[in-house]
Amino acid sequence: MQHTAEDLTATVKQISLEIPFDDFSDEYNDLIQQLTQIGTYKGFRPGRAPKTVVANKHSKYIVERLTQTVIARNVEELLKELNIHPVTTPVLSKAEIKDGKPLRCVFSFEYVPDFEVPDYGSFEIGRLTPNVTDEMVDMNLADLAKKASTIMEAPADRGAAPNDRVKLSYEVRDSEGKIIVDLGENFFDLDATVLYPELEEAIFNRKVGDSFSVDVTLPNDLNSAIKKGDKLTYNIKILEMFIRTVPSLDDEFAKDLNVPDVNNFEELRRYIRETLLAYQETAIQDDVDDQICNLLVERCSLELPNSLIEAEVDKRIVKHRDYVQNKKQVELKDTLDSWLKNEPLRAKFRKQSIFSTKIGLILSKIIGEQQISVSDEEVETVTKNILGEYQSGLTKEPDTIDTTNAAYKNKLLTEKTMGFLRSKVRMVDFAPDGEAAGAPGSDAPQGQEPTAP
Repeated sequence: MQHTAEDLTATVKQISLEIPFDDFSDEYNDLIQQLTQIGTYKGFRPGRAPKTVVANKHSKYIVERLTQTVIARNVEELLKELNIHPVTTPVLSKAEIKDGKPLRCVFSFEYVPDFEVPDYGSFEIGRLTPNVTDEMVDMNLADLAKKASTIMEAPADRGAAPNDRVKLSYEVRDSEGKIIVDLGENFFDLDATVLYPELEEAIFNRKVGDSFSVDVTLPNDLNSAIKKGDKLTYNIKILEMFIRTVPSLDDEFAKDLNVPDVNNFEELRRYIRETLLAYQETAIQDDVDDQICNLLVERCSLELPNSLIEAEVDKRIVKHRDYVQNKKQVELKDTLDSWLKNEPLRAKFRKQSIFSTKIGLILSKIIGEQQISVSDEEVETVTKNILGEYQSGLTKEPDTIDTTNAAYKNKLLTEKTMGFLRSKVRMVDFAPDGEAAGAPGSDAPQGQEPTAP
């Protein structure tokens, strides 16, 4: 079996293959014999037509049949020998089959070209150190108290006060009197977290039914059209008002939360601090993993087959459509096919798809090179934990055990691989103020802190 290979593009290979007649003569002769017996040929008695006549009449059919057997078998053997893994089914573009002559064919396919994994040992990764401050703990305690508060309608003659909840209707006008925002009716808490200080101060002591205007000088840019320092006029009307009673932060409050192993206020503070610390450490590790993956993708010279990218785009569109349908709780009128053919939507997901496809291939190669594996026992343990959570009502029902096993095997493989990479890169720890913290250590806060229990 002789062959020549040619790269049509970085990800499309074309192979010309020649298969000796002796390798498939029996199959060819059996097929000709069958066609001779069942076919009719002008000028010849049944079963007496010469091979050449039969072959000429059924040349297209013969190619189709032998493509399914002889060509498919030899192509599979050749690709295995060359260690090439197509990501699309090889497409036959030319085939010549004649009695006693070698079978010559040309086929092409998309494939992932060989590539080198970047030297991740040279990666320098910035990592913040964890820092849970007393202020963070106090903010979480205040938020918990707010959620545990009671609300009652305020008397008609009572003016607004700190921590009240008010329903406002208001519009915002610029310095020329043009309406730039009309927010209609919305509820706001007068707790210095949402409204500008000037607005809250103006609302204090006002009563239900009061209408008034407040001029605010913006401390920050709102958008490209509304800049820091611009003066805006808020036209406000108070529609409803509620008094919020916040519980005292004491031992009784801590017990009422029913947090395991928390029996007094100091234990609650400690629990919140530990919870925030665990959150920070998880967020930091996620950020470190993101940095590693970004560097792997940036420094890897790998051309992706278009079919892999488009397949990933399809998956993301299907997932997005399911999300939209579940969120709206209605059956979408547009067909899935119309979503998949929506070019603006495909363009939206293409960049993400390129990244996820590329990092997936890189991680798969690292897994192979480092022989990273997950045992059935590890997968079984995770699956049992998930099923236990479902039976306890903590999670939704898994689709199927097999799907869950496969999904969690991939998840565990990825986690092990990222753990391996974290152990190989050079970590540079930073304190929250941005200064280097010295030797590699633990992690740092990312994003918004959660509310503890």
